[in-house]
Amino acid sequence: MHRDPIMEELRATRERLAARHNYDVRALAEEARKSERAGNRKLVKLTPRPVEPIVPRKRTETGRGR
Repeated sequence: MHRDPIMEELRATRERLAARHNYDVRALAEEARKSERAGNRKLVKLTPRPVEPIVPRKRTETGRGR
């Protein structure tokens, strides 16, 4: 299997963060929120776009929807 140093670094960082918060997802999320509030970055919140319903295609004589 191919060794990817970027993925290894990402996984190591994830492990450090999880261990720092005793593998508690809520504690990790709260820390992320605190970090966002403390930073001086401008956060952009976009309004959600409406989701268009998926309409199934009609079947043809072969049974495939094309």
